[in-house]
This record gives sequence, structure tokens and C-alpha cells, in this order.
Amino acid sequence: MSAWSLETLIDPNGVDEFFSRYFESERLLVRRNRPDYFNDLLTYDDVDRILTTREPMRGEVSLTTAQKKFSASEYVLGDNTINVDQLFRHHDDGATIILNRLQRRHQPLTELTAALELEFSARVQANVYITPPGNQGFNPHFDTHDVIVLQLAGSKRWQLYGTPIELTLKGHGDLARQREPGEVSEEFDLRAGDTLYVPRGLVHEAISTDETSMHITVGVLSWTWFDFLVEAVESLAAEDKDVRAALPRRFARGDVDAEGFKKTFADLAGRLASVDPEEVRLGFADRFIDRRRPFLRNQLRALSDVKRLSLNSLVGCRPLLSYRIEEDDETVRLRFHRREINLPAYAAAVLRFALETPRFTVGELPDGLDDEGKVVLVRRLIREGLLQLFEI
Repeated sequence: MSAWSLETLIDPNGVDEFFSRYFESERLLVRRNRPDYFNDLLTYDDVDRILTTREPMRGEVSLTTAQKKFSASEYVLGDNTINVDQLFRHHDDGATIILNRLQRRHQPLTELTAALELEFSARVQANVYITPPGNQGFNPHFDTHDVIVLQLAGSKRWQLYGTPIELTLKGHGDLARQREPGEVSEEFDLRAGDTLYVPRGLVHEAISTDETSMHITVGVLSWTWFDFLVEAVESLAAEDKDVRAALPRRFARGDVDAEGFKKTFADLAGRLASVDPEEVRLGFADRFIDRRRPFLRNQLRALSDVKRLSLNSLVGCRPLLSYRIEEDDETVRLRFHRREINLPAYAAAVLRFALETPRFTVGELPDGLDDEGKVVLVRRLIREGLLQLFEI
């Protein structure tokens, strides 16, 4: 697979169908009968190399079983590195090995989660679970974020239950473990090469079958309208002193003026409509852009070669780039990588072309800048890590 994306994870289902029918609503099970489908994403050899040659640290790797909660002292050394020998011993006795947020340390997962972040406009993480035959890591529970499960090797018997809380929030985490989940609504085996989407709030459990199971759980940590409304209220409070006023001094007593309390609340709640939702949305967008790591592969070489840039040089936008452009009559502002640069307004069309085109020669930039200006702009965008250099 040349490039992983939501489309490749759920193929042959389409992305539009996924969002209209399944996302936040119902599970999606993709059967493939292709055990090797995810081989270039992560293999046992990759996991073996990560665990045995890279000195994983506490927090990067953990252990669990449905019956026991492990303490760090059972597999972590005094310098906070993982005691791999002890880790494997517990695994051999039935424990599930978890590689937490492996997208930070394994390039294919880094690129996958980055592509999914652009699709969902949300933070995405990838945890890997390796479970011995006939064992399970967790009792019935629900997650407070949506997950996409990629079965890499072996298989697991999944049991789905009900959804006690629809569209759960982080605050529902204390209720996630379900000691009495009720009747099983669906049961199936997830095999190597299969994909399963589980909306948040759906209670589930999974037990490995007669062979070791390895799967990736991709977690989509979406912002919700609840988050948006909280931000909007904070924006209102910054401008409106009445929202910042203390509650009535007698609000906790039985003789509080309840009707007056309700009237004040209705008045303040009505003022929320004065908040510009576009400003709040852009605040979330900037937060999303700022937290993403730049992908700067081959940047050292580019910084060395960029001085020889010419109109014939082949360049292109970096993949998985996240940015925002704003324009007014005089300036075009580009926000990216926790930075912002300003250019003259007449460069807007040229800038958009550069950031939206996978490959082009410097001379192919549209009108708006003369030849020298094109070279200067592209040179700066390469140095900023926005464009990549293919050929001088």
C-alpha cells in the first residue's frame, strides 16, 4: 500500500458513506480475506525491533489482562526503561502487551495518523495490542472516543453489547467499565486484514482465539459541539462582565429568588448568540494546525541545495501539510507549524498554487510574481518546510 488513509482502511466502503451512515452511529465491519493487507503498516518483526533494540520507556509500553492490573514495578527497571525479558514472561503467561501511541515511533503509523487527522480534523493516536491465544486484555467496556481496529495477525472473537450512553464524552470515562453489559447483540471473529469501526459508547469485548492476536486500535479524539460551546462561553465571558459576575449570595439557600435566578440565566444564555462562531471555529482550527508535527523528511539536504534553486527546479508541496490562509486587501497570512508569515496580497494565487500542487517547476507558478520573485518565494517556502525539493 503506497499511502494509508481512511479510504484504504475501510475499502471497499467509501468515505462519504462512512460519514453519512456509520460515523458516531453504528459499527462497520470490513471483511477482506487478505491476511497480508496491513503488512506494510506494521509486522511482528517491526514490534520485535521496537521492543528489543530501541529501549522503550515506561509509558510507551504497558501490560494488561482482564483479570489483573499490572504495576510498573513488574516490568519497568529503575531507570524507567522496560524490562523486556520480564515483559515477555508476563506475555507468555497471558498478558496483553500494549505499545502506546506507537505513531510517535513508527513512521508508517505516523503517516497514517497524520492522514486521518486531516480527514477528521481531530487528534488521532495508534495503540498496538498483542494478546496470547485464548486471552483478553479488557473486560466489557466502552470507549469515550471513536476507534478503528485494524487486525494485523491472528484473530479475536468480538462481542458487542448495547450503547448505554450515546456519543460519550471524556467525562463518562468512569462509567466505561461495564460489569453487567447485558445481552450480546452481535458476535464475530475479526481476522488478519479485517477492519472494524466502533463508535464511542458501544460496549464491547474481544478474546483472542487459538493463536496470538495483534491489532492496532486507531483512536479518533474528536472535538465536539460541547467543546465548541464551552469555548464560545469563554469568549463571551472575556467581553461581557455580567457573565463574569458572582452567583447570587443566597443561591445555595432555600430562600433564593429562584425566578430571578432563572431570568438572569435566560438573559445570559441569550447573549451567547452574539458570539461569532467563525472566530471560535478559527480558534479550534489554529489549535489543530499548531499541535501537528511538521513532516520534514530530507529537509537538511534541501537547506543545503536550495541556494542553487532556479526556474527549472522541480519542487512540490509536502504531503500531510496542515495550514490556513487568510487574505485581506493588502496581506495574505499563512499559518503553519505554530508559525505565521505575511506576504503581499498579490502573492495569494501563487502561494495557493504552490501549497496545493504535488509537483511543479518554479517557472510554472502562475502570474503574480516575476521570475526572480518566484524563486525567492519558493526558496522561502522550502526553508519553512512547506515545499519539498525534488530536483535542482
